[in-house]
Amino acid sequence: MYFHGHDAKIETAGRTLVPLWARSYEWTIVAPQLGPLSEPGDLSKSGGLKTMLAELGLLSGSPVVDTLAHSGGFKALAPAINSGGLPISNVGLLDALYGEGDTFFRFSTAAPSRHFANIFGPSTSDQSLALAKRLAAALPPGEAVLALDEMPLKDWRAALSHKAATIRSRVAHQNVPAAYGGIVLEAFVR
Repeated sequence: MYFHGHDAKIETAGRTLVPLWARSYEWTIVAPQLGPLSEPGDLSKSGGLKTMLAELGLLSGSPVVDTLAHSGGFKALAPAINSGGLPISNVGLLDALYGEGDTFFRFSTAAPSRHFANIFGPSTSDQSLALAKRLAAALPPGEAVLALDEMPLKDWRAALSHKAATIRSRVAHQNVPAAYGGIVLEAFVR
């Protein structure tokens, strides 16, 4: 699932993410159109994620649900994690931690097999750094990583192999999905 924020251009991220997602998963990207100010609508209802995927004919067996959220997309992702009706395996926030820090903390610490990646920029820096500190204190040593400096691609892959990775973005907010979404997805399917 890819949750994009208010006034986001799905085409921008889609050009990068759809081909990779299609190669990596048995089914492809679903990007629900959120309402004004990224309001999640029916996705905020209990079982909302499961209902939406069933209505689209994308629900069979025991699906693996990996998610990415950009900007205000966190508003739809948080209820999907809390009460969406399906288990979420991995979460990637693409400059999207404007709220719901407790939800993402609980997600990251609840199951050993889950992975959490938070790529942040100036507008989400305070909440991202606070969550990174909480995760470092709660997870076993070495399972949470915080990267603040520019890194080559190989170092991104190493950082994202940790249970929880918080990494500073070096691109403008609107370019984060295209710049980093594919790297995060690749880490999830390993």
